[in-house]
Amino acid sequence: MTIGRPHPTSQVAVFGGKAPWSFSSDEGQSWTYVESEFPAVTSVQRPVMIRLCEGPILLCSFTDQWSEFYKGNRKGMTFKSSEGQFTGYGLFAALSYDEGKTWPDRRLLTPGGPKREAGTMNNGAFTLSGTMAEPRGYLAITQTRDSRLQLLTSGNHYVFNLEWLKQLPPAPNQE
Repeated sequence: MTIGRPHPTSQVAVFGGKAPWSFSSDEGQSWTYVESEFPAVTSVQRPVMIRLCEGPILLCSFTDQWSEFYKGNRKGMTFKSSEGQFTGYGLFAALSYDEGKTWPDRRLLTPGGPKREAGTMNNGAFTLSGTMAEPRGYLAITQTRDSRLQLLTSGNHYVFNLEWLKQLPPAPNQE
């Protein structure tokens, strides 16, 4: 199983604006493609997926295509907090415990706090807050021997673990 990035951007509509899942049951000799439940990403964005040593599959991706985010046409995704739901934007993580059939635990990858400027690729900046995370980057991830996840974007380094991903964050201030 893998998640793709439609290219060229005109191919986003083929999967209804969603990222395509690719499945193989014969060790990659043939593939089946279906629409995922996650937003498609395009230029200057690349999702990653890894099986954790604890068993679940982890997907890290973005809530919106960079071209739409940049234009102010962001849609975001719904995330859970300890006080209810909120809409978040940018880099997120999702966990599957059933081989990708469902993704019940999802978390926006942000330290939270008040609005502030943070850096991203190509000397770019973005607004970081409880509801805003990094909007673009080519992702790479590994899990180290201490079970911590080391996620690299084109501009930043994030470190977290499975327990943190599963915790509900406090409700962010709605900007």
